[in-house]
Formats: sequence, C-alpha cells, structure tokens
Amino acid sequence: MELITGLEPVTSYLPSKCSTAELYEPVLQHPNLRWRIISLKIDKLNLFYGKYLYEWWRRLDSNQRTRREQIYSLPPLTARPLLHIKVAIFVLEWIEVNYIMNNLSQLIQNDVLRDLNQDDLDCYFFETIDSTNSFAKQTKLQKPFLIVLSEQQTAGRGRHGKTWHSPESGNIYLSIKYQAQELEPSLSLVTGLLIAEALDETAGQKITAGLKWPNDILLNNKKICGILIESEITDQKIECTIGIGINYSIPKKESWWGDLGALKKILPRERLINAILKKIISYQQNHYPNWQEAWHKRCMHQNAEISILTRHQKEVKGIFRGVDNQGKMLLETNNEIQSISAGECSIKGLY
Repeated sequence: MELITGLEPVTSYLPSKCSTAELYEPVLQHPNLRWRIISLKIDKLNLFYGKYLYEWWRRLDSNQRTRREQIYSLPPLTARPLLHIKVAIFVLEWIEVNYIMNNLSQLIQNDVLRDLNQDDLDCYFFETIDSTNSFAKQTKLQKPFLIVLSEQQTAGRGRHGKTWHSPESGNIYLSIKYQAQELEPSLSLVTGLLIAEALDETAGQKITAGLKWPNDILLNNKKICGILIESEITDQKIECTIGIGINYSIPKKESWWGDLGALKKILPRERLINAILKKIISYQQNHYPNWQEAWHKRCMHQNAEISILTRHQKEVKGIFRGVDNQGKMLLETNNEIQSISAGECSIKGLY
C-alpha cells in the first residue's frame, strides 16, 4: 500500500551519518509502507515541528530515546532543528494520519452497516461518482439489495431531469436497488415517510420535519431532502432504484435550500444512513400497513389551501385533502375532489 505517490524518497533528506533504518526502525509498525515525503515549504514544516517533535520524542521508550540521543542529542528539542529532522517528523505524522484515516473510513462503513444482514447487501462506497443512481442502475444485482454511497456526485439528478447539487461537504448521496414484485406508485411517498421517521429515531426526539407532496422533506420551510425513484424491467424482472439526497452542508444555497447542519450533533450522518437502510429494507420485506395515515400526520399542507402548477403551466387552487393508496393527490376544488398524480403537477409556494 502506498499512501503518497510521485514524490521524492525521504532518504535524500537524511544526514549521511544516519541510515533510514537507524532513524525509523524503533517506531516502524508497518514495514510494507514506503517512506515518502510531500514537497512543502520550510515554513509549513515549522508548523509540524512546534507541535509534534517533542510529543513524538516523548512517546518513545527509554531505550529508543537513548538511541536517538546518541545520534542527534537533545539540542533539536530546544534549538531550531535541521530540515531533515523536521522532514522525518512530518513523514511519521503523515503516515500516522493516513493510517488513522483509513481505519476511520472502515469504522464509518461499519456504522453505516451496523446490525444489517450484510449477506443480503452488495455495498459500494465512493469518494466521488457521477451519480449513485446511474451506477446502481448499471450494476447487476448479485444480492437482494445493492447499496451505493458517495461523498460527492458530479452529475446528481432529481425529479423531472433537474440537477441535484452534490458537493463534497458531508452530505448524504445514497442509492438502494432491489428487485420488486410489482411497480409501487406510492413508493416515493412511503420513502419520504420512512426518512422522516428515521430522522426522529436517530435524533431521539421529534425533528418536526414536514412532508411536501409527493416526496420532499422540509425543515423550517426549507428543503433538506430529495428522492428520485427509477424503475426498469430487466430480463422480465422489475428492478427499482431509490435515490436519496440529504443536505448537511450546502455552500452555495438557493433561497429554498436547507440543511441539517444545526442538528448534526444529534443526527450523526452514519447513524442516519443506517436507520434509513433498516427502514427501507424492512418496508420491502414487511410493507407498511396504514402508511397513508402516518403520511397525513406529517404532511405540512394537509387540509390547507394550495396552488398547483400543471404540466401545461396552468395554475389551479384547491384544498389538499390527502393522498390515495397510490400516492395521488386528493385536491378539493369547487366541492369536488380530483385525483392527481405526481407527474401531472407540482405544488407552488411552500418554500
């Protein structure tokens, strides 16, 4: 494993009186690592000296310390150290930080998958990807569920072909793919409900996130979560992909964008992902009886007057009376109730 590539060997900076082994052997825990150095200005190396040199020396046992005292004596601790000494300390700390970060990444994955049956999961974790949904759709199902997570998306997508802004700033970009028995028109609404419930359960308190038909999740009248459902038939089998984007930090915000930044201490990202996965997997296995009643309780415009914009750009006003078992809007206009699907209109003015 090579942590840093394309850089000069540390040995070129070491004094002739000391070999690499003499300097590093007592604290070398991972002999397979190659000692490499990042090219930095001397002033940047000075930052490492003040904080790390004494601490690194202090950590050594008495025998190791004596060995180094014979080589360098103690003046470097009280006087300005030579460049090669600072470089050596920097390399050790760089290797240590990279080792810790690699283990931290694994710990985070463990938190995401905690208490899930991993024999049923095919998981992919990325630093960056074009779209988690696109990758999931292109990847063959080998297990009951395929999970895709990324820190960043370069071509994130939302409903109606809209772009989903996906910077690398600690947000959730998640896709879940599975084989369905039949198409579920209400799936996007149920998914929104499950995420809202996962928010409360993860935080241990009611977050008061509201549902906006069909599947947006709002906090303080700002959108914090979007959902994209994509289904296709492959080899006469229905494969469904659920794409979920949840904002924790959005640097360039539109007026209607919101995030969970103020709640991140009670909503750790990995725990929230874990709760969402558990709920969606449980729903696919056990379904959700009476989901409409639970959805209505969380709907932020239930029994309220709303304005909708049809796909023909016609504005219609009415009272939102809930949803039917297929997830269609029940809109009361002129003492009659119309049933309207999500593809036919969108609600205006709730952000």
